[in-house]
Amino acid sequence: MLVQMSEHGSGSTAEYFRLGGMRLYQPDDVLATRLPNGVGELAAYCKTLAWVGTEYFGRLGRDFGSLGVLIVVGIKPHRRTRIWCESVEGVVPSDAWDVFVDLLDGAGENVWPTVTKPVAFALECVLGAGPSNGFPMVPKAWQEAIADRGGRVTVPDELFGLVSQTDRRQPADRWRPSNARTLASVVESTTATDSGVSRTLKEETCRNFL
Repeated sequence: MLVQMSEHGSGSTAEYFRLGGMRLYQPDDVLATRLPNGVGELAAYCKTLAWVGTEYFGRLGRDFGSLGVLIVVGIKPHRRTRIWCESVEGVVPSDAWDVFVDLLDGAGENVWPTVTKPVAFALECVLGAGPSNGFPMVPKAWQEAIADRGGRVTVPDELFGLVSQTDRRQPADRWRPSNARTLASVVESTTATDSGVSRTLKEETCRNFL
C-alpha cells in the first residue's frame, strides 16, 4: 500500500529533497503482530531517514534536476537492517550519491525498530519535481531475485532469503547489526488498507516533519 504524504516542507532544506510517500509491503494485521512496541519506533526510523535526505541535499547545495529516490528498508529480528537505495529517472553523481547511501546505512541506530519477524517498507522521495512516471514497486535487486526464482514469492519473508543469496555478488550490501557504526558526523506482495497500523504509522511519520 502506498501512503501519500503532504506536499509542503518543514523548512528551506526540505525544498529540494522531500518525502513524497511511504509504501508498506505487509497488511495491517501482519504488521501489527511483527511490531511488538507499536509503530512509534518504525515511524521514528522513517523520519530519521527522511531527515538525512533533507539535510544532506539541502546542505550540499547542488541541483541534480528532478528525479526520484527510492529507499527500501528491510528489518529482521535482533534489529538487523538493510537498505536498498536507487535513483528513479535521473542520476546523482557517484561522489554525492555514495556519501548519501552511506549516511542512510548508518542512520537511526537508536531507533531501529524491534520486530518479531521480517518487516519491509519503502520511502518514495523526490528531488525537485520528482520522476514523471512514478516509482517502481520494488528495487531492482528484488526484481532480479524474483526473476531468478522464476515464480511468486512472499514479501518480505521469502524474498529476504533470496536476496541474501546475492551477497557474494554484492559483498558491501549486507544486513547491518544493531551495533554498526553510524555516519551521522558526515554531512508475494500483499496490499494493506489505509487503516489501523498503516494509518497510525502515516500520522506518526508526518508529525513534526511534513
